[in-house]
Amino acid sequence: ILTNIFIIVKYIILMMEPAQTQFSLLNRKLSEISERIRLLEERSKDTMENLHIVDETMERRTKNLKDSISDIRKELIQTRNEITQIRSVLRRIISDLSNAARKSDIRVIEKYIELLDPTNIVTRDDVERIVEEKIKEVK
Repeated sequence: ILTNIFIIVKYIILMMEPAQTQFSLLNRKLSEISERIRLLEERSKDTMENLHIVDETMERRTKNLKDSISDIRKELIQTRNEITQIRSVLRRIISDLSNAARKSDIRVIEKYIELLDPTNIVTRDDVERIVEEKIKEVK
């Protein structure tokens, strides 16, 4: 658009000033301005392309981050469920342990067993035999 304006301005100047030197000076200036505009347009185009690339990269990274966050949330939920299960198992173990015999209880049972020493207990038959032997001895 600016290039067209400069062409029109150039034409108007040509119509107004017939002198060749002024024309060539203006022509040079317009050429310089046109070149600068062309360079600015190229830079603008390059900048837009770079901006587009950055935009695509940001979109891709954002998607990757969202996916990662989603995966982390799923793992967190799974970990929470596992912790809940572990707590439940621990409660059952604690409950079972509270119902189990303690060391002191086992010692008391051992003392009763020592007192009752099953090797020293006689059977009914043994008592009858011993009594009969004693009776025979007394006779």
